[in-house]
Amino acid sequence: MAVSIGNIRAGIDTRLATISGLYHSAYGPDAVNEFPFAFVLPSNDIQTGMVMSGVGLMGHFHVVILDRIAAGLDPAQSSIDAYISPAGTSSIKTAIEGDKSLGGTADTLWVDSISDYDVVEYGGNKYMGAIIKINVVAVTT
Repeated sequence: MAVSIGNIRAGIDTRLATISGLYHSAYGPDAVNEFPFAFVLPSNDIQTGMVMSGVGLMGHFHVVILDRIAAGLDPAQSSIDAYISPAGTSSIKTAIEGDKSLGGTADTLWVDSISDYDVVEYGGNKYMGAIIKINVVAVTT
């Protein structure tokens, strides 16, 4: 499979599909209507060109997880906690690292960190959210 940002986004989204009850997309939607919802964003620090032993890309991709806060912050935080946990059936880290090649698109990856765990605004609405940072290395030799 060709090394491309689109293929890596799709590979991450495929891994998100392994989490029961999580709505997801390879792209950020105009509006979020189903919860909890996760989508994939490439970061602004992706290096392309000569990477390691060939041509490819290396950098960060983000999974943004959102949940509604209509019932209060406690239930929303509890929901997000399950997805940002380092292990478990709802763990985004466990799901993504379950196939470090993303179906043959990447050479390796690892979940690096979680940031921006807070009430966030997206599409004009407020949600409980967090960002999961993934390091991806994909090289065409």
